[in-house]
Amino acid sequence: MKQEKSLTENYKLRQKYTAIWAFSESIFGGILHAFKIPFTGLFLGGFAVIILSVIANYVEKKIELIKVTLIVIIIKFMLSPNTPFTAYLAVMMQGIFAYLIFSLIKNRIIAISLLSFLTALWSVFQKLIVTTVIFGMNFWYSIDSFTIYVLNSFGVNVNKNFSMSAVLIALYFLIHLAGAVFFARLAIKLPSFLENNREKFLQLDMKYSEFNNDIAFKNLNGQKSKKKKWYRKPSRILLVIFLLAVALITYINPELSKIKMVDVISMIVRALVIIYLWFKIISPAIVKFFMKMINKNSNFNQVEELTTLFPEFKKIISFSWEMNSNYPKMKRVFRFVKDSIILLMK
Repeated sequence: MKQEKSLTENYKLRQKYTAIWAFSESIFGGILHAFKIPFTGLFLGGFAVIILSVIANYVEKKIELIKVTLIVIIIKFMLSPNTPFTAYLAVMMQGIFAYLIFSLIKNRIIAISLLSFLTALWSVFQKLIVTTVIFGMNFWYSIDSFTIYVLNSFGVNVNKNFSMSAVLIALYFLIHLAGAVFFARLAIKLPSFLENNREKFLQLDMKYSEFNNDIAFKNLNGQKSKKKKWYRKPSRILLVIFLLAVALITYINPELSKIKMVDVISMIVRALVIIYLWFKIISPAIVKFFMKMINKNSNFNQVEELTTLFPEFKKIISFSWEMNSNYPKMKRVFRFVKDSIILLMK
């Protein structure tokens, strides 16, 4: 009887943490964007590492981590059908990494550290591949040549072999590596972290219970935020502006290395065509296919059960962000993450 109760309790906890992960992937990203927090993907990946390290403790067989991952992907499809395929692939890889690592490595510290590192590495690798597929190799060559031209224009002499694209890639990797270390450390110390912050939890819980009719919460839940069109997203606008600037300077200065204006224009056209095909043709077809699978498979009836917890999660996230509004941006972000974890994992 005691063992049966323990199994039931483990199942309930696994369901709760699965719901938290699904919420993170489906809605949390949009909330982070609303709060203008940079490197949203890094935070989502780090949060996945924390949740997966916890869920691994509540499954009888590690293969169940794959089932949990599929449920999260289905909820993400249902609530964010226009999300790029790469985002779903990232979630799938996180689940596969977790299954393999926790099945093969029994040392918890090593397992979590490796999971965090592979998750961050995959995020960097995936971003580079997608950028190269969309814009082609000429994009990286254009960054290098354009940077050398601008620096020389300001009287800064740089070696012709200088690669600004390599510098940017290295910086991007280091930022994700630092994030991997932070989230791995947080996941490893989570049990003691929650235990040591029990008093803080009581204080937060008391304040949270008084968190009613908050303006930020109203704005977050009272009205749906308008989804930006793919062509209006800041990162894509900046990339197009950069390529247009390169095209213009190339036209004015034909001697600018070996960049040809036709190559720059072809990059822009290529990017627009690929992005358009994805959002208008490929993505809707994939969503339609998965929706048919969901409707046929009765094993996913628990999806509705999990999503009923989302409104409460939203309120916790909004509360945690507002509670730390007096801190500078980066300190506020880290305190926000910690307070959110304390309340969500209670």
